[in-house]
Amino acid sequence: MRLLFSHAPLALALLLTAVPDSRADDKKPMPSAETRRTFTEKLDAGRKASKDARYDDACALFREALQALPGSPSALGELGWALFQAGKHDEAKLHTADAEYLATRPTQKAALLYNLGRIAEAQGQKEAAREHYSRSLILRENDTVRKRVEGLGGAVNIPPPIPEAKEKVQATAEKNAELPPLITSAVEFYCDPFRKGQEDAGECDHKVEKELKSAGTGITEARVTRVEGGANMGGSVDAQVLTVRVDGGPWFSLGVVADSWNPGFGYVQNNGEVTAIQVGDLAPTHPGQELEFTTSNYQRDLDPGVERAYNTGDIHWNFCGKIAGAYRCLRLRIESESTTHQLDEWNEGKLLDSSGYVLDVKRTEDKVKIGKKSGKFGKDMKKCIGTFTLDQLAALPCTEVLLLQ
Repeated sequence: MRLLFSHAPLALALLLTAVPDSRADDKKPMPSAETRRTFTEKLDAGRKASKDARYDDACALFREALQALPGSPSALGELGWALFQAGKHDEAKLHTADAEYLATRPTQKAALLYNLGRIAEAQGQKEAAREHYSRSLILRENDTVRKRVEGLGGAVNIPPPIPEAKEKVQATAEKNAELPPLITSAVEFYCDPFRKGQEDAGECDHKVEKELKSAGTGITEARVTRVEGGANMGGSVDAQVLTVRVDGGPWFSLGVVADSWNPGFGYVQNNGEVTAIQVGDLAPTHPGQELEFTTSNYQRDLDPGVERAYNTGDIHWNFCGKIAGAYRCLRLRIESESTTHQLDEWNEGKLLDSSGYVLDVKRTEDKVKIGKKSGKFGKDMKKCIGTFTLDQLAALPCTEVLLLQ
């Protein structure tokens, strides 16, 4: 993938970080056809047993499926649900949380979050249940899930669609006000507090990876901190957290801007990186100095149980500065790709589905020009084709907005 910008002269040189391509680095062979057949047979038999309310038999079969393919989110999720139906809530929570952690497809993750909500309800944890249901609805609208939230007597914790930049900023600001200290919360999350005390929880650490400083007013410092942790089943997980400082004041959080994880299986992984970052006089028509950075992300989830390979990838452009009277960041996805393959024994096999787009983004001193480069564009994305000021860009449906202060 390529960076697609042309820029005005910058006060600070561009800092680039090479990003390993997980497609090239993945050396682990695919499971054999025999292993996949065993997995599928056990998974299907377990589903039938669960449907017949033979939950002990179902659990045994799902465990055998996991012996063939350890870490399969499909088998872990089925095992968690069968345990829940059998009334074994603590063990159901453990395996369902593992499945949700490993799943990358939005619909699968949404279903697992619903299951976690049901488990939390059964354990009398209403706030936790509401949070799981709300996260599920963000990924997939579903009447059943929404009714579960309404049954808890509270509102769904999802902001409605926001058409204007002012409302987008306000909603984000209110949400950020409730967040705990950034680095502390990131360390806790990537250490997986649910598994504290277990031998395989992994060690966590954090370190400043990139630090940029610039004189003058506006964004004068930017810091990328990498939070490193161990995955619960082997492998690794880390996050890149970005904080900025305005005129020597307090540090403001942009949150986790990229993360990477590999739970120890060659067929499930995610690679995310801050690929470029710079700070300086990037937009002369806007007062003070600004920050610009790009992130790339690639995920792959090979599910031998259904003999499919799911791959997604994207690049985001982010611009932070004084926009519409306040320090804000704009986030725009400039490249997006998604493919599904029919698995062969040693490779991804036949292409079943492919979608995506590439934007041609150029920025002059005071405007951003967005054009079509390739791919198909949805209704909202079509509204974003044209030439816009940064203030206008903040109000478009294709951008996300974050308020710094």
